[in-house]
Amino acid sequence: MHSIIVKIALFFVFFASPSTLCNGLMRKLNSETDPVVLTCRKISDFGFCVFTLRSDPRSAKASVQGLAQIALGKLEAHAKETSTYIQGLQKACPPKLKTAVGVCVHFYTLANNNDVPAAVKSLNVKAYGVAKKAALAAMEDGTRCQDEIKKNPSTIWQMLNSRNFYMHDLSQLSSDLIGLLK
Repeated sequence: MHSIIVKIALFFVFFASPSTLCNGLMRKLNSETDPVVLTCRKISDFGFCVFTLRSDPRSAKASVQGLAQIALGKLEAHAKETSTYIQGLQKACPPKLKTAVGVCVHFYTLANNNDVPAAVKSLNVKAYGVAKKAALAAMEDGTRCQDEIKKNPSTIWQMLNSRNFYMHDLSQLSSDLIGLLK
């Protein structure tokens, strides 16, 4: 009985080994017709690009413009979620940190009210230079919040750190994708 179980286990290990699975995944990623892979090859952070864009089913058949719109949509959603998070944080934080948190509220308000909408609007009218600058301005908003965190160390910043880094990465991806358009 053990011999049959061992043979079956070895069969599955051989055919489902990590290298076999990785090879299959890489073949899929290297597909010459996959718009996400073809586009992300031109972006500095290939892995983040593929992971982010593939999380939206529309990306499977999207043009570069469509991929940029998907990235900006994710940036917009993240900026709104983070802004809500920071406003809640400001209400609950100790008085000595309220001003510092207020700086982050200010910069995420800029991202939500000015920079991200400007990027979306400019992309839609094919003003790519303006759209790219606006996406980079949104990245700067998250960076300025992060700079404020560094000046005022506290454990309450832990979750905001990762949100700021994700804001940076989404902004960079959006900017890079927009930069591919002409």
